[in-house]
Amino acid sequence: MSVTANKALILTLFASVIVVSSFAAAQGVDVSVTPSQAEGYSGSLTKYAVTIKNLQGKADHFLLSYSGTFSSWLTLDKSSMVIPAGGEETVYLSVNAPVSINPSVYRYVVRADSADNAGVSGSDEFFFAVYSRYPLVIKDFRLDAAGYNPGSDVNAVIRVANLAVTDLEGFSLDLTITDPVNRQTGLTIPVGARGLEEKVIQKTITLDKQAVAGDYKASARLRAQTGEQISQNQTKFVVNSFYNVLQTKEEQKTPSGKIVTIKLSNEGNLAGRNITVREDLSSVVSWLASPDTEPSYTRSSGGDIAYFWTVGELPPGQAVTFVYRVSYLPAYVILAFLVVGSIIFFAQMQKPRIIKRILHSGPAMIGKEFTVTIGIKNSSRHTLKSTMIRDLIPPVMRLVPQHETLKPLVKKTAVGTEMIWKIGDFKPQEERIITYKLSPVMGVLGTVSLPRAYLRYKDADENPVKIDSNYAELGEVVRERRNEE
Repeated sequence: MSVTANKALILTLFASVIVVSSFAAAQGVDVSVTPSQAEGYSGSLTKYAVTIKNLQGKADHFLLSYSGTFSSWLTLDKSSMVIPAGGEETVYLSVNAPVSINPSVYRYVVRADSADNAGVSGSDEFFFAVYSRYPLVIKDFRLDAAGYNPGSDVNAVIRVANLAVTDLEGFSLDLTITDPVNRQTGLTIPVGARGLEEKVIQKTITLDKQAVAGDYKASARLRAQTGEQISQNQTKFVVNSFYNVLQTKEEQKTPSGKIVTIKLSNEGNLAGRNITVREDLSSVVSWLASPDTEPSYTRSSGGDIAYFWTVGELPPGQAVTFVYRVSYLPAYVILAFLVVGSIIFFAQMQKPRIIKRILHSGPAMIGKEFTVTIGIKNSSRHTLKSTMIRDLIPPVMRLVPQHETLKPLVKKTAVGTEMIWKIGDFKPQEERIITYKLSPVMGVLGTVSLPRAYLRYKDADENPVKIDSNYAELGEVVRERRNEE
């Protein structure tokens, strides 16, 4: 794999560095690092020799330390030593640059301090130029915003550069988001680039609807075919606190009514507290409703009713449902009764009718005459054939031989006086009233009811039909008018 462009970049950086070697006038100790400039590859180990000379006229105990950018890469094989007067000792310092580091030049300082004399110290600086083991690097990584709400899209833009002149394929890019409690989500995409090409990759990761509020990290990592991490970059963003408790209502139709489900769901990242759900039912349906989920309390007014359900706490991502039913069965039963009653009433109104009444005032007394009326009406849609009316006068009554309407056929029987009126054909909607007069012939204790009269005819199919009238009450029959006190 070519590293021409990689080294050209490092040489440019070296040319721009002004090396100023400053030695604290050797006050008893001299520090020298060899070489002063070195090169290495990411993922490899580079060593420097550090020589410490004791310029004092006596032995001394020295402590070694180092500083600089990414000093965690550095390791001394020995950090404490006793050097005799005029003597020296050489130790080795290793630089282990990680695979994922980007090419650059780094400056470091090694220092020796006397453990017994604070005024005795010395230092030397050196430079380390690191080349990328793999010339595919992440040059830039950024997000489209610094803060997001839960459930939002995080849009990432990654700029990847191929520092080699040859084409590179088979690499992968990991895009990862880490939340405040170290939970991670992300994606991996294949990456390749032509020689010396820079390409921009745009990807989106959708935050969870209940993503916790706080500081997040977004990282982009390039991996070689072997899975080694060869370059990385990261940035930070914030997920905002977001209260989003939603209430929905769903109605499920059933053969006898409906089932109503009210759902309370927390779609934010803050807990909902002390939430009250209210459902109002008008007087039209309140008497048909019954809750499956017992309400915390109810209120009613003028037939209207309101259900109240209370929720103490609803954590993010959770939901609770409240169910009640509306059964139309009682309404169906009432409606059925009304329909059947209407049918029966209509049917009765469509049938021929016979009604018997007594017309009189005051107490019934022996010898006093009163009028009896028999009304008939053909409410059907057919002509009644061979129509006749029969009535019976009990033995305690006498028929007054005077008839203002149709005269009957009169016949004495063992149970009283029978009267028959032959009307013949009786047309639809035709009405007729027959009257006759009676007079009591003896006193009777208790209420006197005259027998039912009946109407007999043949219907449209020549079937004989008989319809009875009602009883007609006369009351108590007395011999003479009672004195009123």
